[in-house]
Parts: sequence; structure tokens; C-alpha cells
Amino acid sequence: MLEVSKDFVYHGNVTYLAVMTAISTAFVASITVFTNGITNPRSPFSAEPMKSVSVPT
Repeated sequence: MLEVSKDFVYHGNVTYLAVMTAISTAFVASITVFTNGITNPRSPFSAEPMKSVSVPT
């Protein structure tokens, strides 16, 4: 049983698949963070001080 498990783990294609899965997961996470930073940027200013400002019509 152990020998079969060892052969499965050390098989090249499974190892490549595991590495590519880890790399693609990290890539998707970094792209998500980058995209959210562009589409939903945090404003450096708070909206609280602007409550008292009114626009004359």
C-alpha cells in the first residue's frame, strides 16, 4: 500500500498538476485583489465632514 502511494505521489504529472493548482490559485487571488483595488478604491477622505456642505440652487 505504501509503495503504491509513493509511486502516485512521485509521479511527474500529478506533481505538476499540484504545483500548477497552487500557482493558479495564487494568481487568481492576486488578480482579484488588483481588480478590486481599481474598481473599488478606498477614498482617502471620509464623507462625514461633507454632510454640512450644501450646493446652492
